[in-house]
Amino acid sequence: MVEDFVNLMDLAPTFLEVAGVPAPSGLAGRSLVPVLQSPAGGLGGL
Repeated sequence: MVEDFVNLMDLAPTFLEVAGVPAPSGLAGRSLVPVLQSPAGGLGGL
């Protein structure tokens, strides 16, 4: 279970990374893929 805090603006970069599409420059937020793949909690993947 992932209990890290996230922000809604992180969803677009996450979906783009999962889809294999490069994020456009200036896109707010960052991908949550490292957090979702990390075995550590507490921002372990960032």
